[in-house]
Amino acid sequence: MKNNILKSVALSVMMAVCGITYSQVNYSGCTTNGETSSAIGKGCVSSGKYSFSGGLNSSTSVDAWSSFSFGEGCTTNGETSSAIGKGCVSSGKYSFSGGLNSSTSVDAWSSFSFGEGCNTQGRYSKAIGYHAIVGSSGTGSAAIGNEVTVNSSAATAIGTFITLNSEGVAIGRGVNNIDRMIVDRHGVIAFGFDSNLPTMTVFSAPGKNRTGKVAIGNVTGIEPSAKLHIKADKHNGFGEDADILLQSQAGFEAAVCFQNKNNKISVATDSNIMNFTAGGFSFATGKVGIGCENTVEGYALAVNGGVMSTRVSVMDVDAWPDYVFGGDYHRMSLYELEEYIGLNHHLPEVPSAEEVAEQGIDLGEMNALLLQKVEELTLHVIELQKQIDTQQNEINELKAK
Repeated sequence: MKNNILKSVALSVMMAVCGITYSQVNYSGCTTNGETSSAIGKGCVSSGKYSFSGGLNSSTSVDAWSSFSFGEGCTTNGETSSAIGKGCVSSGKYSFSGGLNSSTSVDAWSSFSFGEGCNTQGRYSKAIGYHAIVGSSGTGSAAIGNEVTVNSSAATAIGTFITLNSEGVAIGRGVNNIDRMIVDRHGVIAFGFDSNLPTMTVFSAPGKNRTGKVAIGNVTGIEPSAKLHIKADKHNGFGEDADILLQSQAGFEAAVCFQNKNNKISVATDSNIMNFTAGGFSFATGKVGIGCENTVEGYALAVNGGVMSTRVSVMDVDAWPDYVFGGDYHRMSLYELEEYIGLNHHLPEVPSAEEVAEQGIDLGEMNALLLQKVEELTLHVIELQKQIDTQQNEINELKAK
């Protein structure tokens, strides 16, 4: 039986090459309606010119010239197409379907469908796996894997439970066939596993000699807001922070470098100390809080704790009190000062203890104010010294008499 089949196929091929119109039928219930066609097996029908059908109830249609159908219940409707397996149908010209119940549609020219329940509807497309589908708009696209659907041209989806609706690439796995990983963005590469959302998305570059942006998390909008945009997850009270962990090992620090490795923020092994290594730091806008949150209006730096320094310079002091030594400066007499202290329990213009407790002090203003009081006291001392000198002279004159 095997030898007879081989002889029949060989004879059909030879006669086709020689240009002889001939049809070959072998075994029960087979039919050939096409010129130089062959049907071998049971219930097979070859209606297309130069076509072949073999196996059980396989067929080639009248338009399926130079087509090949082999297996159980396979059909070729497209010119120069092939269908191999069980229940496979190739309707697109120059297309191939193989496996179990896979197919190519009439518009799916030069397409490839292989596996179980796979289908290609777009030209130059490929569907491979289990229920992998390329829709009618999927020209030049590929769906590879389990329950994968592509509905766009120039698109490729690889994985499980994925729907790709735009040009680009999707790789990964959705939750199930209901909660599929869906990618709608144009011109991206999306990665994700066990979710209906991609974990990471790489966006297309804006042009030559440029590179694209990267989003981690469900970043919405046209594109990420930075070269790397990370968004925290939150759903029904659960989620993950948008954080980055850099972990050091013995002899190797964890660091973030800027421009080069000489400008970095680093943490050494087994250390909780963050080191800033750079030529300088500039906080152009915003506020800084050390050990606290800086919510005080008008102050750029707030520190909860002590500050140790070898030098502090205060710039932009409104008025340095050299005016005390001017001829038109009025100062209280010591009696007036005594009366003021008795009533207020602090020097004139100096804030009270209650005011300091509530508002603190301005170092620049306070140093200027203290210098003003020292200069006032200096003038009082000079005046007292003159009085003492005058009195001493009078005493000396009285003693001389």
